[in-house]
Amino acid sequence: MKRILLFFMFFISVGVSANINTIECQPNLTAGAPVINVGTTQRSHVATFAAKVMCEVYADLGYQMIVHSLPGKRSQKLSNNGKLDSELMRIAKIGEEHLNLLKIKPALFDIEGIAFSLNNTLPINSVDDLKGKKIGIIRGVRWAKQLALNAKVFVVGDVFYLMKLLQSGRVDAVLSSKRTGSNALKKHFPSLKVALSPALITMPVFHFINNKHQKLKAKLNQGLIDLDKSGRKAQLINTDSSQVISRFKE
Repeated sequence: MKRILLFFMFFISVGVSANINTIECQPNLTAGAPVINVGTTQRSHVATFAAKVMCEVYADLGYQMIVHSLPGKRSQKLSNNGKLDSELMRIAKIGEEHLNLLKIKPALFDIEGIAFSLNNTLPINSVDDLKGKKIGIIRGVRWAKQLALNAKVFVVGDVFYLMKLLQSGRVDAVLSSKRTGSNALKKHFPSLKVALSPALITMPVFHFINNKHQKLKAKLNQGLIDLDKSGRKAQLINTDSSQVISRFKE
């Protein structure tokens, strides 16, 4: 039996560089399975779980999935114009702005966006508390950019550098999904004393495919439903990501 490997890779120019990390997922595929190229801007804990879920859904349909980590707008553009086959995980609004992208339902999961601040600073309990403060966000994370409209924004490439920014004291707080941020702190900054805000935003995220794969839409919808009903999706999402993938590098 052969195992399918899910590759997270950087896209450079019109080609692809050597892979950085791999994720193994089941079920098994035979050699020569057709490939689905997926774009994502989320080099994060949450993206890892989205990839694990969709890897299994595609594998059940006989496809191998390769995920390319790209700047957010570039990933959307390539997925929308068909140079990539799909977007790994996006909020629903992306489908309204990129008409060639078809939303796969149900949602992969909900993201809870919160603020992380140092314990010795004023607490953040609402979006209004961000006003006028120095706030760190990850490039390409649209909800964080929207919440920080009235703040002085510092942009970094991934969650590791986001928490490093917080540790340095250069910002008052940083915005991240609760799961991604908490995982980064646990793994890379275990001694950092941080306060977590209540949820500032909660939103479902979806997988999107280019409309050239319209025939796959109903099958992908059903695949997600079946994965959820079987309990397998919850099992994948609740796996410790440190056993799956290390931090993405810039």
